[in-house]
Amino acid sequence: MKRREVQISGFGGQGIILAGYILGKAAAIYDGQEATFTQSYGPESRGGACCAQLVLADEPIHYPHLIRPQVLVAMSQQACDKYLPSLDEEGVLIVDEDLVEPPPVPHSMRVYRIPATRLAEEMGFVVAANIVMLGFLVGVTGVVSLAALRKAAFAARKAAFAGKHVRMADVAVSTEAYPQPARLAAANFANQFETPVIFFALIMLAMEVGATGYAMAVLAWLFVASRIAHTLIHVGSNDLRLRAPAFGLGVVVLFCMWIGVVLAVL
Repeated sequence: MKRREVQISGFGGQGIILAGYILGKAAAIYDGQEATFTQSYGPESRGGACCAQLVLADEPIHYPHLIRPQVLVAMSQQACDKYLPSLDEEGVLIVDEDLVEPPPVPHSMRVYRIPATRLAEEMGFVVAANIVMLGFLVGVTGVVSLAALRKAAFAARKAAFAGKHVRMADVAVSTEAYPQPARLAAANFANQFETPVIFFALIMLAMEVGATGYAMAVLAWLFVASRIAHTLIHVGSNDLRLRAPAFGLGVVVLFCMWIGVVLAVL
């Protein structure tokens, strides 16, 4: 493979430098290529323009800096405007389509768009937008193998735990670091130990006092139906406009059942 130059750019906080590190490691460690990795960023820790610069080749690399990049990834408009002029006229431009609107480019240049940030948000893990973009980059350009990228990404995740950048307690005790679907499922499971517990106690009390008529059975099944609907909404769309009525119906049904038990006792 001839010398390939890749530039990944965006703003601080998007994991641009980490993306470059993972791609370089995939090439050098797992694909057996020669690779150099340099980085550039402004004085701001977050929000400022930054970029990761990689040179990949099969032979020793004598000059480690970019000369004329063949691939540019832009995850912010500022980065695209700044680095696009240096991209080779027959190069590949990849942008996050929700954050970047590229200017007109030569017909010889290929432009690809992917909603990397939006896809990461839909998966409930917005900080993984850089990994989404890396997968697309590799799929489009083939600068490294997909297997090598997977190994490098896994190693980076393992290193994050080992270096205590991510604490095991963050994911073992608290669900705050979990993706959104997992957090919703955990929250819904916790909900099953709230009003349903009152329902179970109420059923046992109703059986004890003989409040087991047709009306009580209908109310019991209505409560079960409300809880099923609440669960499906909670772990699905999580639309509060739908969740609240389902929860409210269950509470009203429980109240009516308590009235039935009180009347049976009296």
